[in-house]
Amino acid sequence: MQTEWGDTVVLVGSTPAVGSWQPRDGQRLLTCETSYPRWSGLLNLDHELEYKLVILRAGGAVEWEAGANRQLALRPGRSLRLGMRWGDASVTTSWEAATIA
Repeated sequence: MQTEWGDTVVLVGSTPAVGSWQPRDGQRLLTCETSYPRWSGLLNLDHELEYKLVILRAGGAVEWEAGANRQLALRPGRSLRLGMRWGDASVTTSWEAATIA
């Protein structure tokens, strides 16, 4: 799936922090002219999470990622960097010590 300038990619899932399955309340990911089409975001969670990626189209349409929900078990006190591709259930992860100021 391709995004177009003006679209927003959102991580939506099973907890209030990621919208409780309501796309407009999910965690919005960010991009810019130099990083597009890569999107990024920061979540502060310490529990299990079930989620999907959703595109909020500039014209108002909502497009859900197909397939099974993604799942993630988070570790308290750790930061996690995720690498995902639309529609591919595999997730690349790297754990880091949390750096909260």
